[in-house]
Amino acid sequence: MKIKALSFAVLSSLLLTACGGGGSDSSNTNVNGTPDNNNPTDNGQNPSTTSDQSWSSFFIDQIYSDSDDGVLGSDEDHITIKDGKYYAKNTNTLNEDDLGHSIIITQNGVYEDGDVHAEYGTYIGTAKIDNNKWTLTPYSKTNSSGLQFIHSYKSIDISGKPFNEVINPQDAWAIRNNLTNTYPISNTLKRFYTTNNATRFPEGSTCLRLDTIENTQEYIELQLDTENDKNVQKIWEREAAKTSDTDKKIFKDTVAYITYQYEDADTYAQYQSKFFSGNYYSKGLEFSLAEFIDDLKQDANNYTGQNKEIADDYIDAYKNTCLLFNETASKAIRTTISNFK
Repeated sequence: MKIKALSFAVLSSLLLTACGGGGSDSSNTNVNGTPDNNNPTDNGQNPSTTSDQSWSSFFIDQIYSDSDDGVLGSDEDHITIKDGKYYAKNTNTLNEDDLGHSIIITQNGVYEDGDVHAEYGTYIGTAKIDNNKWTLTPYSKTNSSGLQFIHSYKSIDISGKPFNEVINPQDAWAIRNNLTNTYPISNTLKRFYTTNNATRFPEGSTCLRLDTIENTQEYIELQLDTENDKNVQKIWEREAAKTSDTDKKIFKDTVAYITYQYEDADTYAQYQSKFFSGNYYSKGLEFSLAEFIDDLKQDANNYTGQNKEIADDYIDAYKNTCLLFNETASKAIRTTISNFK
């Protein structure tokens, strides 16, 4: 389900997109793009409860091919909030399947993506925005209710910030510390970063840093592409046959087993006689950037000397991580990708 994919696509690989960072090069080129004065988010201030919103998340990578010198591709999830309704539209040139094909099941409800709007994309649900606190209510074709996701963001002005350090802090960190042998970056991405060493975001560019994710109900998220997978069914049957050392949970039309023995998923479920794998989430806090940073700091304390400096630099790269970019910044990112040869 898109409401989840937009949050966790970033978190699953140590927050794929970020903003902030250093860079003191006095010679720079602005990315093509101008502020959209008709977009209420372009001033970098907190979006209101009533204004329509337009944001995008990006992942840039080499298109997978037999050659390391492949073609640059990107994956953009464009969010539109119009009249309190939340839509998501994906544009993907990475030759990969779009993330988000899943359903969410609570003890008394089932939630899934809605119809596709011709302009805005898939209907996800409703959204209420109070400053930078987003309360998202997912769509349910069975009129289920009770589940909400509360996302807390911080708005960050990235006008004039270095493009490379904003769009992918992990790669920028690896390049800056000469660690690309340990943390490989494709030749295509290296050329892209080199081309944009002096590129900076235009005036009016804003991003949202994701600080916390909370939910109001315990739930499982099941991946639709695992439906009746033979291995998934075998694991479910194996867990069901146990008389102890298993965690059985009952959700709407679903018998699920929670187990952390397997790498791909922690939940194996029979939903309406079909088998799926996915993940389990307890009620309450799902993610905290502050806790994530604290964990990194504790790990960094195990190092000394230059290694400690490199670890601290890694932490600094993530202190202003961003999930979403406003339309001015998004136009700049799209232009930068399309101009790369």
